Amino acid sequence: NYLYNMILKSLVNYNDDKTTDSVLSNMKTQYTILFRKTLFDQAEVILMRAKKLAADEDRFSRLADILQDQRNFDYRNIADKDFDKYIDNSIKEQIENLMKQKNIAEYNALYLKISSLFKKRGTARNKSDVRSFDKIISHPLMKDESKALSVSAMNLFCIINYLYYYCTGDITKAFDFTVKRLELIENNRQKISGGIKEYLYSLSDAIAMSYNLKRFDLCISYLRKQREISDKNDVSTAVPNHLEMYCKSYSFELNIFIVSGYFNEGLKIVEEVVNWLKKYNGKINKSEELKVIYSIAYLYYGAGDLSKSLTWLNKILNDNSNY
Repeated sequence: NYLYNMILKSLVNYNDDKTTDSVLSNMKTQYTILFRKTLFDQAEVILMRAKKLAADEDRFSRLADILQDQRNFDYRNIADKDFDKYIDNSIKEQIENLMKQKNIAEYNALYLKISSLFKKRGTARNKSDVRSFDKIISHPLMKDESKALSVSAMNLFCIINYLYYYCTGDITKAFDFTVKRLELIENNRQKISGGIKEYLYSLSDAIAMSYNLKRFDLCISYLRKQREISDKNDVSTAVPNHLEMYCKSYSFELNIFIVSGYFNEGLKIVEEVVNWLKKYNGKINKSEELKVIYSIAYLYYGAGDLSKSLTWLNKILNDNSNY
């Protein structure tokens, strides 16, 4: 048991990063140590820094804890002439923070309801299905984006609208909300609790919607941005299936060149794709890998290079896996 807990503690330290949540956790630990040692001035300085960071980056649950800890220092101001004003402002801070937490919780409930409905029924197939989706979207919080009191709430507002319009057959409006969400995340990266994972998922939605609308240039730009972000950031821990996502990204892009008939243009990225497949050989989902190989064969066939096309087709024919 002792060894188990020591390993966990070591893993926490080893995986410590510079995300907002990690920084706030460390500041909380520093504050607690200083407070217990009765170094109140230093403890308060750390707490105020943590409070500003949590407020600036919409970490409302952590801010609630910080505001509660701040009460430990109220007595220090009790003799001040403006103490009543100080207390009123403190209460106002707590109430506003609780309102934002409540707002996010309500949006999250709507998101879970529409996700559950989508999982059970898929897209709307009849008027009864449409009415079920309409019931969720008619909630007062969905009337106007101004009802979202934070970036996190606005993110959920966009996702709910995206799912609603996608499920009820309005792909154009669904796409509009994927773009709105993507721009929101790009402009507020630190305020989105999901971090890089949320960014990549929003790009995946934008990719799917732009493809459905046959906006292929835009789709390819999103695909390349998705891979670029993965290359710049170590997403292996944030996105457990990142290699599969990366492989699907290549597969998607190659398929766009195929369906649009731009075979020679598609061949320009084949070398990049092949090098990536070699680099992660044995680590990629075999089914996804074979799809990419087939797309490469198809591109060579479309471009009139039958010899190279046959070479890649034989890689599939000679594959000994169950796929």
